[in-house]
Amino acid sequence: MGLTSLIFLATGVFLILFGFTAMFYPNLARWINAAGIQSPAMKALICMLTGAVFIILSEVVPFPI
Repeated sequence: MGLTSLIFLATGVFLILFGFTAMFYPNLARWINAAGIQSPAMKALICMLTGAVFIILSEVVPFPI
């Protein structure tokens, strides 16, 4: 696993954990930039889905570095 894949993996895990925490503490959802979405739960869900995409990218796409 290269450095780029490791960065994608760490970012994905952070986004999933932050989104999960934002579900329980809606005040944290204001840090999630989702254009046009006001609901904290929807912002948290988008954050977690983005983290899942990052994790999938880190495992599937081979990065040279």
